[in-house]
Amino acid sequence: MKKAEQLVKQGEQFILGLVWSYRRCWEAACRHDGIDPNTPFACFSRENPYRPFLDRLSQEYQEALTAYLVWGYVGLRISQR
Repeated sequence: MKKAEQLVKQGEQFILGLVWSYRRCWEAACRHDGIDPNTPFACFSRENPYRPFLDRLSQEYQEALTAYLVWGYVGLRISQR
């Protein structure tokens, strides 16, 4: 595997890990406030201990997208015809 391909693969795995972590944190925050986790938008209480983690994960996700998109489209699959 070429170096550029390895970097794209690492970026893809890192971003997918952030997405997974955000989803788990979202579910925990929703449970804490008694909100359905499948809702697309929620306003969490000030006492919710997961709010800072969601904010940080969201920021890391945006930074990772910016950093890894420099190497190409992360997760793009081109099919052979």
